[in-house]
Amino acid sequence: MSKVNYRWFALLGLVALLAITMLACAPSVTPTATPTKAAEPAKTAEPAKPAEPTKPPAASPTAPPKALDPIKLGFQNSFSGYMAPMGTPERDSVLMLEEKVNKEGGINGRPLKVIVYDDESDETKGVLAIKKAINEDKVLGIIGTSASGIAMAQVPVAEDAQVPWITMQSAKSTILPNRKWIFKLPLSEAGYLEAFYRWAKGENYTKVALINQGAGFGREARKYIEETAPKQGITIVVKEEYGPTDTDIKPQLTKVKASDAQVLIVYGAEAAGAIAVRQAKEMGLTIPIIGPESLTLPAIMGNKELRDGLEGFYIMGHKPDVWDQLPDADPQKTLIKALSDQLKAKYGANRVLSMWESVANDAFNVMVNAIKKANPDPAKVDEARSKVRDAIEQTKDFAGTTSVISYSPAEHEIWEIKAKVISQIKDGKFKLVKTFQ
Repeated sequence: MSKVNYRWFALLGLVALLAITMLACAPSVTPTATPTKAAEPAKTAEPAKPAEPTKPPAASPTAPPKALDPIKLGFQNSFSGYMAPMGTPERDSVLMLEEKVNKEGGINGRPLKVIVYDDESDETKGVLAIKKAINEDKVLGIIGTSASGIAMAQVPVAEDAQVPWITMQSAKSTILPNRKWIFKLPLSEAGYLEAFYRWAKGENYTKVALINQGAGFGREARKYIEETAPKQGITIVVKEEYGPTDTDIKPQLTKVKASDAQVLIVYGAEAAGAIAVRQAKEMGLTIPIIGPESLTLPAIMGNKELRDGLEGFYIMGHKPDVWDQLPDADPQKTLIKALSDQLKAKYGANRVLSMWESVANDAFNVMVNAIKKANPDPAKVDEARSKVRDAIEQTKDFAGTTSVISYSPAEHEIWEIKAKVISQIKDGKFKLVKTFQ
């Protein structure tokens, strides 16, 4: 046997010896038997229960949708002072309309917020109010005022700040020359006096006496009459003025009585003008007296002494004063009646519609309609104001209660003689005398 084989067998022998030794030393294990149970009887299978419907996972709470920023409008007018009888009914109309808009869902889903300012019939306070509306309250547009003098002081502020403004006074100078941001309701003195000229020609009146209010409204009318009367074949034989709070106009009326005037124009917007009409009759003037509808404000007509003094007075006015006397075919009659009904529902059955609620109604609706079309983002104030201005200027054939309203880049005033009427106070009420075509 070779040496290599001997070593191999020796190794195998050693491994076998170790294995035997380990088995001999390991402890012995006795297996334990597991007891068997008797077989149990088979159980009847229970019917399977129907599966419960799967419940949807509980909705996790979500935050309420974020409210959209409101559309803010400024409404500035006189609720105290001598112009309050005009400004107050206009305010009532606007606040009623604001409530209606919000009940109907706002403007393009945004709530409307009208911020109201009282100028107290004072030009300085009017300027401060409009500055606050523009710079602090960041309104997108402004509606107001009724006083021409206050409006003329405010116009440069609104124009320089580039804020769209629909005024509710009649002085045409507020939109001249070429005011980009100012629009006007109602008709200016040109509209009122066009109605007067047509009526005067029909009555063959050629000599006129004029007593005007000594403020913006009356003085603007006086300038216009002086410029246009000669072209109409009319001579102004007396020109006098009274203060807005005067109670004695007899000195001016004495000059009228001594003249050969065929008709007297009293051009104002307050109780003082109504007092002038009454005192003229007390002094024995028998010639016809005519003036703008602003001398028949609700506050004046609600005062028995002033109302009685206006008996027989002729009025250059608009259709709302005599809407119930208009023919049913008149397109404005239905609109005016609807506004009258709305005012009665809001403020009581005794509320009588006047021209002033109508003017405010139209200014408000033109503004809101423009905002709907422009759909501006109120957070971008300058851009929003510009879009609203453009939309106002694009207003075309908008049916209002005072007139059908259209604007253009060349004309920021409505001009529609068909909107005017001549009426007269008879038994304390308005009686329709003349319409125009």
